[in-house]
Amino acid sequence: MRWDGAAWGAAGHDLSWAELASLVRDRRQAAGLTQVQLAAAAGVSIGVVRGLEQGRTRHPQPQSVQRIAAALGAETGPGAPGPTGPAGPDAPAPRPAVPRQLPAAGSHFVGRAAELRALSSLLGRARNGTGAAILVIGGTAGAGKTSLAVQWAHQVAGQFPDGQLYVDLRGCGPAASPVNPAEALRGFLDALAVPAARPRAGQPSLPEEYRRLLAGRRVLVVLDNARDEAQLRPLLPGGDSAVVITSQGQMTGLTAADSARSLTLGVLTSEDARELLERRIGATRLAAEPAAADELAGLCGRLPLGLALVAARGAAHPEVPLTELASGLRDAVAKQTGAAASRICAVFSWSYQGLAPATARMFRLLALHPGPDISAPAAGSLAGIGLRQASRQLRALTREGLLTERGPGRFALHDLLRGYATDLVRTIDSEGERWAAEHRMLDHYLHTAYTAASLVQLHRQPITLRPSRPGSAPVRLTEEASALAWFRAESQVLRAGIAQAVTDGFDSHAWQLTCMLAPFVQRSGHWHQHEWTTVLATALAAARRQGDVAGQAWVHSELGLICTRLGRYDDALSHLSRALDMHRQLGNQAGQAYAHLGLSLMLTRQGQREEAIRHAERALDLYRSGGHWTELALALEVIASYCARSGDHQAALAHRQRALDLRRELGSGPDGAAELRCERGESVTKGRSPPCLARTAMTSR
Repeated sequence: MRWDGAAWGAAGHDLSWAELASLVRDRRQAAGLTQVQLAAAAGVSIGVVRGLEQGRTRHPQPQSVQRIAAALGAETGPGAPGPTGPAGPDAPAPRPAVPRQLPAAGSHFVGRAAELRALSSLLGRARNGTGAAILVIGGTAGAGKTSLAVQWAHQVAGQFPDGQLYVDLRGCGPAASPVNPAEALRGFLDALAVPAARPRAGQPSLPEEYRRLLAGRRVLVVLDNARDEAQLRPLLPGGDSAVVITSQGQMTGLTAADSARSLTLGVLTSEDARELLERRIGATRLAAEPAAADELAGLCGRLPLGLALVAARGAAHPEVPLTELASGLRDAVAKQTGAAASRICAVFSWSYQGLAPATARMFRLLALHPGPDISAPAAGSLAGIGLRQASRQLRALTREGLLTERGPGRFALHDLLRGYATDLVRTIDSEGERWAAEHRMLDHYLHTAYTAASLVQLHRQPITLRPSRPGSAPVRLTEEASALAWFRAESQVLRAGIAQAVTDGFDSHAWQLTCMLAPFVQRSGHWHQHEWTTVLATALAAARRQGDVAGQAWVHSELGLICTRLGRYDDALSHLSRALDMHRQLGNQAGQAYAHLGLSLMLTRQGQREEAIRHAERALDLYRSGGHWTELALALEVIASYCARSGDHQAALAHRQRALDLRRELGSGPDGAAELRCERGESVTKGRSPPCLARTAMTSR
């Protein structure tokens, strides 16, 4: 497709403004971009993109159209009005954004002056070699490796003008759930403002794209809590960038093959340990009881994690003398045997024993959450309590140092604390109580995802969910922007939740949650194509174990779509045909139509346009006869795009206009309440009902 001088008729050219709207929308959807992503890539406002796509902008600025065309990879012909300056056709490709992903430096970070100097020295020596400078911070759990890495990264950030990238790889600790390298890379590309492309055969791999973007740039990459070298390799950039890694492993392969420099972190000095306590508890209290302060530091083994818990306990209870705190911790340590790890367990036990019963229960139940972090609404569902009460308990745990607020409203357990909480919940809470809590949590995510999916994508899959368990409270979402924000915030949690649901026998949740995620995955590209295929295969196995034919049919449809985008057409045909047969057996017209649309897409990719149109028209008939008005609008747009590609612009505009009219009748978007009223035969707008409009919308094709 060429975007030449005939692209916008309202400016005096051949095509009308409505045809331009259709071109922009079709091209964006084919590229797998959201309107926000396209606006960012083109350097225009979201209002410009929306105005063009909705046909409101009848006199678009040529410069804006040129930028959008360039962002969509379209050609610019000699007839195009050539804007001058940076946005002209000879302008260089826009550079990636400058990311600022570093977590905030700890307000209570103390000491480590020698280690900070050592890291800077190691960086200078590592830069004398070829490739990126690689630094590895090792040491025992609880020694403060992450705090040191983040503190140092902030100190040297000025040496890396092209930005800083950060990811918690979650590879350490007894309950670790390591991040897939593809997931980490997708997060990096998002931070670099690289739009996610729809998965397709032959596209560059994520590591290749990542290294290409960082070539010639100076970026600091912090890879926190790495599990092993296999997890790290795809995340290592080249050129003038630098990498700092924290891990409990030795990473000897990086030292040997990549000239990595290592620093082993020990416990704090006596002076630094005292300063850490002083910052939280106050100099006056420590000066009044110096011996007790020194004993507290010694009982913690001078490990920063233990000291942070002691300091939090002292700050939260200013009325308690330090001698009394030391006595309680001394008794807890006396019950332990062994070295530093046992001392940490003693500190954990001492801190936990001071919690109110309801707060202690919340701490235990958090171990049942897949992580890496949790919101207050999800924690409320997990515990079966209201949002206000859950928020109070999370804040109490944060004050006591047992929980960290990683971002606004999102809380996480340290790896060692998660392991301790896991032992507690298995010992104290019955199997039935644990099962009920996990069920409530999964219901929370499933029912919220159901609402979000209906807002994110016009053709919602009509999956029937069981009512959520008492105590589970889904998030109330009302618009597409909030739905997308929720999906982005919970992406890692949902991925981990699906895996946990399969492991713990919640098969219905596993396949249904996967299907609810499909619209987000299709639009955002946040999951790597092969990872998403694996998730779908897991969901299919779960549906089979349940004997759920409808579930199998829906997952087969999604597998057919991803196989189509990967160019695996034989597999796509097999999955989509199975989905169609299963939906026919069930008498599910919407399911049949969805499979027909999938077959239409597959045939289009293979150049079989006439057969593709027949499948799209069959989907249209099924949606219309079944009263699925929102999906009917989608099918109309699919046929419109086929007409546009074949050169029949008049037919394309007619179908597009009918789709637009139908959506306006439904409430200008994927509104769940409007759709429910349609299914009941109720009017959505004054004087007209969707069934009447749908009957008249297809008077011609």
